Amino acid sequence: GGNRAGGGVASSRFNLPGIHTGWRKQQNGQNTSRRKSSRQSKQQLQKHDQFQQLQNLQQQKMRQFRKLFRQKQRQFQKSLYNLNSRLNCDFPKPPYSLWRLDTEPTFGKTTLTGKIFLLNIAMFGLQTMYPQMTAMGAKRSDMILEGRQLYRLLTPVFLHGGIGHLMANSYSLKSMGANVEQAFGQPRLIATYLVSGVMGNVFSAIMSPNPAVGASGAIFGLVGAYYTFLSRNQDLFGSMATRQKSALIETMGINVVL
Repeated sequence: GGNRAGGGVASSRFNLPGIHTGWRKQQNGQNTSRRKSSRQSKQQLQKHDQFQQLQNLQQQKMRQFRKLFRQKQRQFQKSLYNLNSRLNCDFPKPPYSLWRLDTEPTFGKTTLTGKIFLLNIAMFGLQTMYPQMTAMGAKRSDMILEGRQLYRLLTPVFLHGGIGHLMANSYSLKSMGANVEQAFGQPRLIATYLVSGVMGNVFSAIMSPNPAVGASGAIFGLVGAYYTFLSRNQDLFGSMATRQKSALIETMGINVVL
C-alpha cells in the first residue's frame, strides 16, 4: 500500500513537468532579456566614454592650436615692430589687435558669407523681374576707361548672367566662404571680397571691351587670399592647410569650368 501511495505521488509529480518546463522557459527568457539589456547598456556606456574621450581630445587639440596661434601672433607682432621701429621711432610697441581667429561656431546666426549668398540670389531675382537692371549695372569697358559711371566697377559683383553662372559662384562662395570668414573675420572678408571684385572689373575693362557681370573676380580674390594665408601658416595648420588648399584648387577649377 505504501509503495502504491508512493507510486501515486511519483506519478502525480511525473504529470507536472510541462508546467515546470514552461515556467523555466519564461524565467530563462527573462534572464536572457536582462542579459541583453545589460549588454546594451554596457555598449551605450562604452560609446559614451569613447565620445567623451574624442571630445576631450578635440578640446586638447584646440587648446594646443590656440597656444600655437598666440605664439605665432606674438612672433609676427615682434617682427612687425622691429621692421617699423627702424623707420619710425614712435611706432607703438606690441601687443597689437591684428586679427582674432574665431574658432567657436555661431549656431542660429546667418554668417556674412550667407548674407552675401542670399543677396546674390535676391539680386538675380530682381534681374529676372527687371531685365534692364543687368544693362544698368553691367561692366562697360568704354565708360569705365573714360572715367564715366565708375559705379560699374562694383555693381557687376552682385549681378549674374544666368542661373548656371549664379549656381557656380554660389557653390564656390559657400564651399570656402565660411572658412575664410572664420580665419579673417567679417571686416576683412567683406573688404577682400569687394576690393577683389572691383580690381577684377578694372582688369576686365582693360583686357576686354565686352560687357560683363559676375562675382568671379571677388571669389577668386578670396581664394587667393585664403590660399596665401594657409601657405604662410603651413607649419601652424599642418595637414589641415594641405586639405584646405586642395579644396580651394578644386573650387577654382569648378568655377572656371562652369
